[in-house]
This record gives sequence, structure tokens and C-alpha cells, in this order.
Amino acid sequence: MTKAEREACKAEFITGNYRTLTEYADAHGYSRTYIREIAADDSWLADREKHNKQITHKLLTQHKKEAINTLTARREMMEDIKSTLLKRVQEKLSEATLTANEMNLLANAVVKIDTMDSGAIETADSEREALEKVVEALEGAICRDN
Repeated sequence: MTKAEREACKAEFITGNYRTLTEYADAHGYSRTYIREIAADDSWLADREKHNKQITHKLLTQHKKEAINTLTARREMMEDIKSTLLKRVQEKLSEATLTANEMNLLANAVVKIDTMDSGAIETADSEREALEKVVEALEGAICRDN
């Protein structure tokens, strides 16, 4: 086997789904002993471990970035909801048109938003569903034209 062929075999082993050198040798019709020898000479196992660590690091880094972006988007959404809620409350209070039922719904919406913002609500299947419930409560409390 030429040097180029050995490098190609090594690359295939490192990036492939082979659990063992024996599995690789059997899959390609090579002698198990021969594959073990060239793998030892060319550091196949150590290089595969290094490759796997690099892939794992990249995936974790990407996952962390996505998590940060999700948290940032969530924080911005919660701030928008709080701002809208505060504006609506101020409008309704200045108009003095809130009924007792609307005040109760509004208070519940405020509690839900504060609870969600602190991360304590986890009963909904998704954060979107939880936010939809808050929006429904807000609409019921202050967004209708009476």
C-alpha cells in the first residue's frame, strides 16, 4: 500500500463509523494484522480520538452559542411583553375603566410574566405555549375594546 493509500485509509477510519480496527479491516478486505500495524505506525487511534474531541468541542461551542442566542431572544421578548403590559396598565388606570374581573385577570397576567421571567414556569410544552397563555390572559384583561 502506498503512502497516499495509507493516508486515505487513515482518513476514512478516523471519519468513518468504525468502532475498531478489526471492523475496518474486515469491511475493506485487509488483513487485520496489517491494519493494526499501519494504524500503530501512523497513530490512527490517537488521531481519531483527537478528531472526535475536536468535533465534540465544535458541537458544544455551537450549542452554547445557540443557547445564549435563545436566552437573549427570550429576555428581549419578556422585556417587550412587560413594556406592553405596563403601557396598557397605565392607559387603563388613567381611564379608570377597569372592572374588578379585569383587575384580577391583569394581576394574574403580571404574576405569570414575573414567574416566566424568573424561569419558574415549566409546565407548558414549550415556552411559546406559555407565552401564548400570557398573551391570552392579557387580551382578556385589557386588550378588548369595551
